[in-house]
Amino acid sequence: MLIEPTTYTLRYTSSGNACCPRNWILQGSNEPPTAYMRDPTHDPNWIKWTNLCIHINDVNLNADFGTCSWIVKPPKDNNKFRYFRIIQTGKNKYQIPTDGKDEWSDVFVAGSFEIYGKIHRKAKQKVSENSLVNKQYAYHHDGDTNGIVYALEQSAPGTLKVTTSGVDAGKAENFIERSHINCWTQNKPFSWFCVDLGANRKAFPSHYTLRYASSGTACCPRNWALQASNTGSSGSYDPLHDPNWTTLKVHTNDKSLNSDFAAKTFPLETSGQAFRYYRVLQTGKNAFDPKGGPDTWGDVLVCGGFELYGYLADSKNVAPPPNFSPQHQSTTQQPSYGASQAPPSYGGPPPQYGQQAPPSYDAPPAYTPPAYSEDLTNRFQQVNLNNSASPKSTGPSAPPPDTNTGRRL
Repeated sequence: MLIEPTTYTLRYTSSGNACCPRNWILQGSNEPPTAYMRDPTHDPNWIKWTNLCIHINDVNLNADFGTCSWIVKPPKDNNKFRYFRIIQTGKNKYQIPTDGKDEWSDVFVAGSFEIYGKIHRKAKQKVSENSLVNKQYAYHHDGDTNGIVYALEQSAPGTLKVTTSGVDAGKAENFIERSHINCWTQNKPFSWFCVDLGANRKAFPSHYTLRYASSGTACCPRNWALQASNTGSSGSYDPLHDPNWTTLKVHTNDKSLNSDFAAKTFPLETSGQAFRYYRVLQTGKNAFDPKGGPDTWGDVLVCGGFELYGYLADSKNVAPPPNFSPQHQSTTQQPSYGASQAPPSYGGPPPQYGQQAPPSYDAPPAYTPPAYSEDLTNRFQQVNLNNSASPKSTGPSAPPPDTNTGRRL
C-alpha cells in the first residue's frame, strides 16, 4: 500500500511551551531507513527520501498540546510513499541560559502524527504455476524485477524455502529480501544460506545477484562460492567439495560488496545443468580485522538480496530452450580454505552475539550540536534525538518556566 499525501498533522506534546518545535522536515520514501545516517536531511543514495514539507522557524506549534495541519505537495513524478518520517533540522524554542548549558534545544517534542491523502493498493493478480515455469528470466540490471526469485515471491509469497547454517541477525528469509535489512549468520566457518526453488522447479542459471546486508562495512564478504544441488543434502566436512553440490562460481578476495548494502550481479557457467537448490557458502574470512584481538566476526556471512536469473523449467520437463546460452566465466579460482583440510578450529563453539550490528571502523564522530540558520545550510551530522522520559518539573536539569504561565515543561 502506498499513500499519495495531501496533508499532514502534528501536535506539540507538552503542557509547557518552552521547547516548542521550530525547525523540522517531513520526508517520504519507499525504502526503510538505514541503521546509521550521518546526515538524515541528505540521506545516502542507497535509500531515497523525498522532502515533502520543510519548516523553518515555524511558530504554529506554540501552545500547550497545540496542533496544526499543513498541505503537502510532493513532486508529480514521485508522489506515492510507503514510509514517512519527521526529522528536527534545527533548534527548538528553548532559550539557552546565561551559563551556556544547553540541555533542551535539540529535544523534539511532538506526536499525534497523521497523514491524509489517496491510498494506492496494487491489485493482486493470480498467476498460475504454468505461467512461471518453462520461461526465460533475463538479467537487465541490478535490482530489476526480471529475476526468478522476484517472480516466484510476487506470485506466491513464501513459496521459496530459505535455510541457513545458523542465523544471528534477522531471519533466514531475509536472505531473499529486497529491503535493506541486516542479515547475517553465526560466526562459524563455512557459513551458508540456501534457497529451495520447490519440488516442481529447476533452473538453468545464467546470473545471480548478491547484496551485503549491513550498513557498516567491517564484515564485507571476501571469499564465498555459489553452489547448486538437486538433493540439498550435505554431509562433507569440506562443503566446498561436497559431492552433493556443484560449485558454479568461486570468489576469492572479491571486494565487489564493499559498501553499505552494496549489490552486484555475477555471470555463471553451468554446462547446461539445471538445479533445484542454490546456496551461498562462505569459503574464507570476511573483511573483519580483529586488530590483534579475538576474531569474533571473521566467519560471519553478511548477505541478502539474493536473486537468480536464467531459464526456469518444470521438473517434469527439464530442458532449456535451444537459444539458452548462459554467460561463461571461469570458476577455477582456488578457495581460501584448502580442499583437503577440515575447517579450522577456534577452540570450541564461538559465543553468541545477539542482534547487535558488526563493528564499523568508519563510524561517525560523536555528535556536537551545530549552530542553525534559517536557510538550513547547517545540518545535523548525526541524529541524536533524546527519546528518554519526559523532563521532570524540578531539579537543575529542568527547562525554564514559561514566561506567561510560570509552568514548567
